[in-house]
Amino acid sequence: MADKLELAYVQRLQEIDESNQSSGMHGVTLGNLRRGQVDYLGEVTSGVYSGYLVLVCAMGMLSEDPGRNESDSWVSSKDLTVGIKEFNLMILRSSNCQKPLPEESQDFYYKTLSELLDVLGPMNLRWFSAVEAYKFIMEPNNSPDFGDD
Repeated sequence: MADKLELAYVQRLQEIDESNQSSGMHGVTLGNLRRGQVDYLGEVTSGVYSGYLVLVCAMGMLSEDPGRNESDSWVSSKDLTVGIKEFNLMILRSSNCQKPLPEESQDFYYKTLSELLDVLGPMNLRWFSAVEAYKFIMEPNNSPDFGDD
């Protein structure tokens, strides 16, 4: 059943990408959260972290791994924002050529979407699609700071 649910999650991400294609609304939005997208990946284009990657994870969602593979309750839910406890924001290098950030400058937590968006706004992010963010999480070694543990 786990493989079937993981496949359903990937299909959901593809649907999110298709619906965002014309509007260009990739990234952390209330609509994408409601539909179940957990992880968001973007490239910072301005500010102190310019050139680095941002990975945002909505913690506590029914569609979060591993929960999405243990129960199918998320599949029929109309609003998956209900379980969000907090948002984890990670700043990651995209290559070894970039200077490593101090540990206190890599990992942040926000209780509300509004707080998170206030922090993300000045970064002027170029968001990747939902499927690209998923692949980043699932495929190791996409950043020297993530996925190789």
